[in-house]
Amino acid sequence: MTKAIVSSAAFFALLLMVEPVCTFIDSLPPALNMALVCVMVGAVMLAFYLMMRRELELCEGHYER
Repeated sequence: MTKAIVSSAAFFALLLMVEPVCTFIDSLPPALNMALVCVMVGAVMLAFYLMMRRELELCEGHYER
């Protein structure tokens, strides 16, 4: 239950941060803007991979039996 509460709080905190981050990105020059967006997308993909890596390893072990 505590994990769900912490996850919900983190999600709402991220929602509150979206507007200032988008405003900051829009104020940058176009080349820097695109570079920053690419870095952010890469960071999200890396975080997702790191979170799912253990789950995928567990699935592989399950099917090897």
